[in-house]
Amino acid sequence: MTETIRIEKSKEKGTGEYVASVIVNAIMLLVINLYAVWRPWTKGVITQDWPQVLWAANLAGAVQVVGGMVLVASRPRWLARLGELVFSVVSLISAAVLYSVFPFDFGRIGAEWMNTVTRVLLMIGLFGGSIAVVVNLVKLFSGPGPRRTVLHT
Repeated sequence: MTETIRIEKSKEKGTGEYVASVIVNAIMLLVINLYAVWRPWTKGVITQDWPQVLWAANLAGAVQVVGGMVLVASRPRWLARLGELVFSVVSLISAAVLYSVFPFDFGRIGAEWMNTVTRVLLMIGLFGGSIAVVVNLVKLFSGPGPRRTVLHT
């Protein structure tokens, strides 16, 4: 009888995914902070309350950019898992602030129903974000390595 040991690799993010995240989040930080330029084009859908959510969006974006750069440079499993937990927590905070302030008024373009749809989507995002925090917390404190399966043939 022979034994075959198969090691299952976990699906951790690769360097390319972190580089892409850094680039996308850096662009998003630039765009959301130039709201004075693009806000007039929104026909009032983005309200005067936008600056009240900016701190949370900037926090989430900055953490993603800095954390992503750290994880591009060095990615021990514990650091990657801690990073993913921090990313999910700050994203959840940002989404909660966006939901509570709700700097949108789709009624300005005759689409009042979009206010409800957007709030429901934000609630779904908050629920999913909460699950992500729990999952990332469990992953952070779970076993150290890949699972080994011994197959007897």
